[in-house]
Amino acid sequence: MNDIELYLEIFIMGSALLILIMTLISYRQAKSHKLLIISAAFILFFTRGLLLFLGNFIDGLSNFSTNIFWLAFDSAILLLIYLAIIRR
Repeated sequence: MNDIELYLEIFIMGSALLILIMTLISYRQAKSHKLLIISAAFILFFTRGLLLFLGNFIDGLSNFSTNIFWLAFDSAILLLIYLAIIRR
């Protein structure tokens, strides 16, 4: 585990949480069921990021493998979903 992977894990977890909060606030205003589905995706991304992060410190979760390719891939997915949300 190097520093870049750790920072990407924190970035994925943090950005997923922030966008999740934004989609839930948007859902309260718009009442669109699409936003609930997107919120569910961000809950999964946040959970995955949390498991990746905790896997660095807890032995039982260390089997949850990661590498820089998958972290960059997840970052791209988060960015694309975010762009889909803000675009009308």
